[in-house]
Amino acid sequence: MCLPLLVGCAMGGTYSHSLKTSADLQRDLEDCNKAARWAMDRGHIPSGTFADYLRYVDWCLLGKHGWRKIEGPGKGDALAISLIEAAKKGDESGVSHWIAQGADVNRASPWEYEKAKGETALYAAAQRGRAWIVRVLLFKGANPDVQGAPESASPGWTPLMIAAAERHAETVAVLLAAGAGVNKRNGLGRTALMFAAQYGDAQIVKALLDRGADVNVVPDDETSRPALPAAAMNGHVEVVRLLLDKGADTSIRDREGRTALGWARRGGFTAVSDLVESRGATE
Repeated sequence: MCLPLLVGCAMGGTYSHSLKTSADLQRDLEDCNKAARWAMDRGHIPSGTFADYLRYVDWCLLGKHGWRKIEGPGKGDALAISLIEAAKKGDESGVSHWIAQGADVNRASPWEYEKAKGETALYAAAQRGRAWIVRVLLFKGANPDVQGAPESASPGWTPLMIAAAERHAETVAVLLAAGAGVNKRNGLGRTALMFAAQYGDAQIVKALLDRGADVNVVPDDETSRPALPAAAMNGHVEVVRLLLDKGADTSIRDREGRTALGWARRGGFTAVSDLVESRGATE
């Protein structure tokens, strides 16, 4: 990582950049002030307060020009954004640097840029399978159950859910070892096990089951399915076997009224339908 070397002051704050000079900061600040005034005039800064105006300028300086705020109003937001960006990239030295500068590992991004608002560093790292970064953040106090998905995503996603959905087995193992809640549910009532079963990752399914994942949870929405029907409809015979061995109920139905056997037959997955029938399943 190239640490910030050059520092400039403006609007009561101190900003750093690895390449630019203080003169560059003044030009970039003028550009961002114009953008903020334009946004204010068109109602894109709804509160209309000077504090939110400054926050908009800071986001512009960071997102468009690469200036990071190291002192002054909004410093906490700037540090959080910097930490999250380092976590996304898998930049271990960057993560360590921004934590040392005072970044709150559990602070959610306030940044609207690229629909990142609400995202946390741990969630960002887990989503991308940055297992070592996840370890570092957890060691530094990150909450393994923080619901840190961007506001643009479905509500209630935890790092464990997104790691399972993206099939990052090592990251799942790290989060489970840190005590991540295996039966946490997102805003649609889905659990990490449902995602792993849907995508057929037997290694992750086994890890979740070994930590006590509930095999018979029924999600709340009509487009999601319990773990067993989710695995069956996609033909994941090994996952189906693991779920059955842990007591999955073959009669459980999704919101469409279909069982695992019904989905297996519909998809033509003979090995799956034979397996669930051997465990007493009926449609």
